[in-house]
Amino acid sequence: MAVPMVQSREIKGIVIVLVKEFTFHQFKLLQSLVHHSTLAFLNAMLHEQLETMVITDHLTKLHSRHYLDECILRALTQEKEGTFLLFDIDKFKKVNDTFGHQTGDQIIIQVGSIIQQNIRKNDIAARWGGEELAVYLPQTAASAGKKWHAEL
Repeated sequence: MAVPMVQSREIKGIVIVLVKEFTFHQFKLLQSLVHHSTLAFLNAMLHEQLETMVITDHLTKLHSRHYLDECILRALTQEKEGTFLLFDIDKFKKVNDTFGHQTGDQIIIQVGSIIQQNIRKNDIAARWGGEELAVYLPQTAASAGKKWHAEL
């Protein structure tokens, strides 16, 4: 027997029960369990989406400054070293004034993408604010951070 996991008239999944005999009472109990399981499943998915939204900058899809701050505070107590890099896009106000904010947004997105493509898996890239972007390089000496910055 298959029982659909339905929410807002949309099938979110299906529960398959393999039983030879099934009473009406058991079917109603199964429906109730599936309904409550569906709500719990969707609640967990929404919670995960919300957590992602809170730690992600909506424009660049990099981490938010708040998330970066939390990671750095944690690192200060748990790591021996780390490097923090802050990037500011030069003459950004002039770009916005000349070409408009949509063009400015596209530049921020492109710079963020370049940074994201050039960091390691455990590094944290974030939008610091406005046209400023930041990277935290855990377990990285300042000399290595300078070299990374110069290569970018």
